Amino acid sequence: MALSCNSHDGHHVRFNEIRDRGQRSLGRKGRHRQSLYGQYVQGMLTSLLLTSYFNWTMIFYDPFSAIATLAVYPTIMIALLFVEVILKILLEYLGGARLLKSWSRKYGHGLSMVNWGSPSWLLSGDAARKIKASLPLLGMPASTQESDEQEEGPCYRVFDITIAQTMTQLAALVYERDGELVKRAYDLYMARSQQNGDVDAATETEMENLIKKSEATIRAIARRWGLRFEGVTELKSLGGTFCGIFWSEVHPFIVVCCKGTTPTNYEEFLVDCTIQRSDARPYLFGAAHQGFYDSIYPTKDAPYDDRDPYQAILNAIHAKAKAYHAGVNVQVWVTGHSLGGALSTMLFARWLKSPNDFRAGLTLRDCYALGSPAVGDATFASEFASHSHLSITRKSSMWRVINQYDIVSRIPVGLDNRVAQFASQWDFFNYVHVGNAIYIPPHINNRHTRDSQGPLVVKGARVRIIASNIKKGGDVLYTKKNGGHDDDNGERTAVPSDSEPNNGDAKRDANRAMFNPIHLLESLYPRGIGCHIPNRYDVNLEKVRAFYPPN
Repeated sequence: MALSCNSHDGHHVRFNEIRDRGQRSLGRKGRHRQSLYGQYVQGMLTSLLLTSYFNWTMIFYDPFSAIATLAVYPTIMIALLFVEVILKILLEYLGGARLLKSWSRKYGHGLSMVNWGSPSWLLSGDAARKIKASLPLLGMPASTQESDEQEEGPCYRVFDITIAQTMTQLAALVYERDGELVKRAYDLYMARSQQNGDVDAATETEMENLIKKSEATIRAIARRWGLRFEGVTELKSLGGTFCGIFWSEVHPFIVVCCKGTTPTNYEEFLVDCTIQRSDARPYLFGAAHQGFYDSIYPTKDAPYDDRDPYQAILNAIHAKAKAYHAGVNVQVWVTGHSLGGALSTMLFARWLKSPNDFRAGLTLRDCYALGSPAVGDATFASEFASHSHLSITRKSSMWRVINQYDIVSRIPVGLDNRVAQFASQWDFFNYVHVGNAIYIPPHINNRHTRDSQGPLVVKGARVRIIASNIKKGGDVLYTKKNGGHDDDNGERTAVPSDSEPNNGDAKRDANRAMFNPIHLLESLYPRGIGCHIPNRYDVNLEKVRAFYPPN
């Protein structure tokens, strides 16, 4: 079942995206530096004016929504302007970017801000062994879960803590893409195009090398985990949101993974805060968060914009699936954290609505959205739920995992499912979460004494929670006490030198342990932000493993 794929195609697709973006910019008579914030404000004001014009009576029959619309939109626009100014001053003029890179190298083993507080979580041998041990689960077809209470009826939806932990680490790993190198590739194209009118083969090669280098850390760590990685599409951004795929050369599965918000990336904040809803019926259901929806699907109302990230993702999946032996059924999983969780929900919703987008031999499995905000209105949620149960024996499920006080998983402020059906399509609060919610509560060790079902709080019908162990040759590979064994070939792929933990200098390690500014910084995070960090998800999922049966 071995698979061998050249990742050149993925890099070439992203090269074409950057080139096309440059050509569109040059086609607009040099206005390629038009402010992203200006475009954002134009879109928000347009939405506000249209809402006020066509639904001005809302102030009488839904005053709370009207007041929120008139107050929140301008507030967000002003706040984002301050964020842009503050980031520019801190990162560019006061040397904040250099300081963060220095901290990352000295204390975070070269990892991004999202992961630098717990580098061993991604870089240690124990982490690699656990990921490798879980890979056979991802390649297995969904087993039939029979009800113990009745012979006929819908099957259980199975939430596997082991798979959830693996998905959490994959969703965290894609944060290690170096977006600055992607921007350098774009700047190189613009400079050469304006200078020579076109780019030569040498420039194209240099751009593709920059794109490939931007993913070097992801690919290196993924290899240690027994996986391969390829970046697929920039999702209409430039060094910001993007989507990639992980796959195994041994087990037949593909994991589609979307990157979340990097704290210093202003463009991603704009995507998050484009909260007005747009008509999602061409590809999905109802109305969806415009920032999320437009990042993946083509938008006819945007001039000069014919990009189609969704088709690029679909093409990549089909190309990888084709490389497996004929007759092999490839399992397709979806995951993402934060903004990435919202984008993964958008993809999963499409494949629920249109399973024929997948060619024969591909099976849609589960989506694990970690710390994801709400993505659509009541109609979106209703249609999503309906397609989730077509057929009644469907094994693929949407899991929305919420860690304790995570604030991101509770925005935008919306309505409960039972109330949302009465809200109008214009209602500011008409946002509803989708999928089966898995809530990790505070005080895990205290809760299980009161709840015989375990500490996790589940919002969903007929859900069974397990914590799979994988065995090979009689040895348990994934347990709390035994991290597992190496692959038979003993393959070792080193991560980049500035990311590899250095255990040889005991004195330097001791000094780092005494004072680590990263730990100090993270200790200052508000509780709602601290609980949003991917590693905190994994830590608490590990705590609840003991309360659930192995498969």
